[in-house]
Amino acid sequence: MADSVIKECRKALKGVHEGSILWTVRRIQQAERVFVVGNGGGAAHACHFAADLRKIAKIQAVSFDSVPEMTARVNDDGWEQAWQGWLRGFGASAFDMVFTFSVGGGLDGLSANLPKTPWGIVGQNGAYGSRIVIPSTSTPVIEGCQAVIAHDIVARLASC
Repeated sequence: MADSVIKECRKALKGVHEGSILWTVRRIQQAERVFVVGNGGGAAHACHFAADLRKIAKIQAVSFDSVPEMTARVNDDGWEQAWQGWLRGFGASAFDMVFTFSVGGGLDGLSANLPKTPWGIVGQNGAYGSRIVIPSTSTPVIEGCQAVIAHDIVARLASC
């Protein structure tokens, strides 16, 4: 019998590198704005994280939470340009940060086209750049750990 998701989350969280969380907190503090993105469950995490960054940590943050806009951009421009067009609409610059929530480590059109966006919380298959890596390939485990780590980041930022 397989371990429960809770047991697997506990195990995975023990394997998360503390330094990557601290590095991420420092980078968020330096950013003018944080653009938070994700697909599926990652989109839900992105909305929640951006709201917590604004409300609790007093950091300018935006998530791509407009389903009509997202579907229109994908329909008209394809995934390769949907994220880019959204960021251009905000006038995103090198002083901003793009933060991704992804189980597999990438978002169509975003990771490939924005080399300055290695930030995020991802599963072990997305282990590159300065991302916080959850040592698992299980979607429920990764998404559960993402929520815990995102709340930890916000708590650290709020206490600074």
